[in-house]
Amino acid sequence: MKTAPRWKMTWRQRELRLVARLFCLLLVLVASTGAETRRPVPLEISAAIFQKVHTYDALVQRDPGSEIAAAIVYRNAGDKQNAVFVAEVLDRLSRTSRAHPWRVEVIRFDEHFDAAMTEGEFTSLFLLSDPTFPKADLEAIRKLSEERQVLTMTDDPKLVSDVCIFSVDLENSHPKIWIHLDRARRSGRDFESAFLQLCRQVDR
Repeated sequence: MKTAPRWKMTWRQRELRLVARLFCLLLVLVASTGAETRRPVPLEISAAIFQKVHTYDALVQRDPGSEIAAAIVYRNAGDKQNAVFVAEVLDRLSRTSRAHPWRVEVIRFDEHFDAAMTEGEFTSLFLLSDPTFPKADLEAIRKLSEERQVLTMTDDPKLVSDVCIFSVDLENSHPKIWIHLDRARRSGRDFESAFLQLCRQVDR
């Protein structure tokens, strides 16, 4: 059985350490964030983690140089500014990624959502939480994402059990990535075991 070259294993270990440091930064930022936001984690950190998880996705890594087309999805008009902010963070971070070019667009969830996802050929989706989201609409997002093998993440921890593959939350004052493994597999996604050890798994 072939083993990875020592330099490559060291590089992956450095990557994982960077993720761990990102968690520490997340904790500091959350501690300094006021109670006025309904989001448990700053959007800038959620966006950074969304960008980072792609580097551990086997489906992405099997296709070097392929474009990562990310849709930042919002429903409430008041959240458009937040969606644009997430897109700007991703655009800035993606410039450091030499393996895959990124294309990031902001789209609103409405009657044209399905067509927009198809026309944009989006491979990833970041869903901004909205307490007014009807259950039927959330189910439509889940179904579409699984059928088209879209990597999904949300800033609402409650939605990871019903809609998305990833979410970020605080647990006992410590940052934690939640992953729905069954949904990831149904979406054709497979992640490195060392990365999964940093996550808390949602079974159903």
